Amino acid sequence: MRPGEIPFKVERSAAGSLSKQMTDGLREAIVSGHYKPGCVLPTILEWSKLLDVSIRVPEAAVAALAKEGLITVQKRIGCVVNPRRQNVWNGRVLVVVPDGDHVYYQNVLVGRIRARVCEAGYMFSQVTVVKKGNGRYDFRQLAHELKSRPDFTLLVENRPEIERLLSKSGVAFGVFGKDRCALSGCVANFRRNNDAAVPDIVAHCERAGVRRVLQVTKETGGHFDAVPQLEKFGFEAEEWQTPVMFECGRAEGTERGAFAAFRGRFAKEGRKWLPDLLVFTDDFVASGALIAMLMEGVRIPEDVKVISLANKGIGPVYPVTLTRVENDPVRHGEMLAEAVARFLSGRKMRDGELAPEYIVGESFP
Repeated sequence: MRPGEIPFKVERSAAGSLSKQMTDGLREAIVSGHYKPGCVLPTILEWSKLLDVSIRVPEAAVAALAKEGLITVQKRIGCVVNPRRQNVWNGRVLVVVPDGDHVYYQNVLVGRIRARVCEAGYMFSQVTVVKKGNGRYDFRQLAHELKSRPDFTLLVENRPEIERLLSKSGVAFGVFGKDRCALSGCVANFRRNNDAAVPDIVAHCERAGVRRVLQVTKETGGHFDAVPQLEKFGFEAEEWQTPVMFECGRAEGTERGAFAAFRGRFAKEGRKWLPDLLVFTDDFVASGALIAMLMEGVRIPEDVKVISLANKGIGPVYPVTLTRVENDPVRHGEMLAEAVARFLSGRKMRDGELAPEYIVGESFP
């Protein structure tokens, strides 16, 4: 087989490992019918030479596709494409994840979708779209995946640039994020509404007799905003943005920035600035601030009450249980998987809303 006959390529400069690129490319070539059932493909050593890659790359790709039942590896012969009746996949689902801050939440959410989709007999693929040094997204891998025409594509988190690319591709897609997508091809919007917990926060403040509230968020923005509603109902509410030390990474940088901001304010003003209630709109901001308050000897809830954002399974840790606005990525993943299943079974998809739960703990009883 000559190199020119290979219907895909791998690039060291492209997003995704070389083995994943080969796995996806070879899978697409088989599913699309470029390689017919019974076709004898190159051996692992031949693949290595044809693609100019380490032998580990075709070893990993061939092992993955053999596990999927698409090919059979025969010694001294090569890889043989299995008859289509052995193909266990009913179709294909693609999930697109932009590079961002919510790594834990996204990973667990997508993991639940993957499990449900595969259980239903559908092939699952995931693409992470990252920004290059010039601030533009690298769409090469996503464009490659879209060429194989997935049955459904889900974009996790709003990104207008990615939404436009999906719309132009002609694939059916849905968007999970804060904003609604009205572009052609978008068959459903799943709103992530963290602000749904704000009425619970306001009602709790009224019951507890709280008057002064300080909302603490990172300088790049928080996940919800309670200040407007608190002010509407007569509370003294303001926002304080803490810095992010990006040289430490997003997560640790957010935590360290909040820690330094709280330590600096305590050193300059003592405790007189503390309000009745601190509302943290980011879990990493809460972690850094809580450590600083422990070092200062601030008692919670005696000296100040606290509400934190949290993800179920990885929330901020403190000696007392925290009152929190808690997102459950497992539950949200199951809800999204059920919506995808509706589409794949031919039923009409419905727009939906995924909201956190307001849980009262000891930090704000």
